Amino acid sequence: MGRTHRNVTIRDVAKAAGVSKSTVSLVLQDSPKVAPKTRERVWAALDKLGYIPNAAARTLAQGRTGVIGLATVNFNQKLTERIYFSGIMGALLEVLAEHKYHMMIYNAAVPLQLAVDGMLFLSVNVDHPLVDQVKRARLPYAFLNRRTTDAETPYVSHDFAAGGRLAAEHFIELGHRHVGVLTWRPGIPPHKERLAGFQGALAEAYGGGATCTVIEATDLMPAAGYKGAMRMLSGPARPTAVFVSNYELLPGLLDCCRDLSLRIPGDLSVICFDDPWAAGAMDPPITVVRPASEEVGRLGAELIVSLVEGRQGRPAQTLISPRLIVRESTRPFDHRQ
Repeated sequence: MGRTHRNVTIRDVAKAAGVSKSTVSLVLQDSPKVAPKTRERVWAALDKLGYIPNAAARTLAQGRTGVIGLATVNFNQKLTERIYFSGIMGALLEVLAEHKYHMMIYNAAVPLQLAVDGMLFLSVNVDHPLVDQVKRARLPYAFLNRRTTDAETPYVSHDFAAGGRLAAEHFIELGHRHVGVLTWRPGIPPHKERLAGFQGALAEAYGGGATCTVIEATDLMPAAGYKGAMRMLSGPARPTAVFVSNYELLPGLLDCCRDLSLRIPGDLSVICFDDPWAAGAMDPPITVVRPASEEVGRLGAELIVSLVEGRQGRPAQTLISPRLIVRESTRPFDHRQ
């Protein structure tokens, strides 16, 4: 019997497999109550008939949709093309699939309308209106890359302040006192925390004996990185080391250094936050603070699944530390400079 164009029902599958409709439903729910041979017979019938489970019917039967929402304020940006987010999203999809959940990206600017089992907020502030709507709907939720002092709010986040400290401490070890930070939107939590960690480490090491020039790029395009770097590096009091807080700004800084005939690391030491493959392939290879993006995605997926399925007790709050990867773009300060 070949596949037909009409919708195949559970009744059709049950008849073909010689079992009851309830047995077919148990197989579709992956229930352990069905004997292995019976399960094989049902799956053979499902495949032969081309049965496609009806999501709405499954929702009514199980009380769940099998869908986890991923709300983001960056809905209009190409998230998978943003280096910072791609690792998180890849791990989310992989782990949710292991637990038999789908992921739907949701525009945080739009009131909640879609049925989901739980919601992950990716780089969404804790006071966003959608958060309150999800709470009122009593949906399980967790934050990714947003911290909160509320002990009842679950989150998984990079330790952004630690990332800034790592960069500053490396410059301090190399003897740099006049440093710069090239950033974007320094008021949003991850960038604010990175900058605070960086400046805090400088203050602890030098007190008032160091200078830190902070330049804000207008956007994350290379041209904005170039303009910001030119403002920082073209004057007589240029820093001897720069922390690039967003990887997307790095190409602009490198172009600026070439145009100003500044050698890296001979004239300028450079550290960048994030570690795409290109950073290690540049000339020179770039020293980076590497965030564990895949780990944030993996733990975030495990957290929301445990909340949805009622296996999570006290809300989990997890900070994941980054690593400093030292390459060839940093060197000790030359006092002859």
